[in-house]
Amino acid sequence: MSDYADLGDIKSRLPGRTFSASGKVTPENVRDWIDEFEAEVNGELAAAGFTNPVTTTRGVSYLRGKVASAVAGRVERAFAVGTDFQSDDVGADLKAEYLEFLSSLRNEPSRVAAIVGEGSSSGGSSLRSYFTDDISEPLTPNVKRGQDW
Repeated sequence: MSDYADLGDIKSRLPGRTFSASGKVTPENVRDWIDEFEAEVNGELAAAGFTNPVTTTRGVSYLRGKVASAVAGRVERAFAVGTDFQSDDVGADLKAEYLEFLSSLRNEPSRVAAIVGEGSSSGGSSLRSYFTDDISEPLTPNVKRGQDW
């Protein structure tokens, strides 16, 4: 059982595509890809400190869209293999959207928390540093080997 998306979600994003046991892309292929993308999303959620799978209505809807779009991109690429339309561009927009989503999960967990309706995450914060002094000469450390700070 999938956490966010199912075969019907993928079919709705790809009208005109059919999946059959003897076809180029089988329903089992699609279910496997859904599982792979959901595992990645849940792993990123866990790394950012979220309880997963997400169960809020808003969160499930949001993640369904992200997972289903990513899978739809993979399906489109699979259908394109061996045709005149085989290209790196097939499904590239959906892949880019998914990668941007993963980036926001890693770098902006509080934003994702607001979207999925979870409390703020306990992890995933970034530590950044900036120089605040305008110095014209390099600093030389005053600590000798073996000396405590």
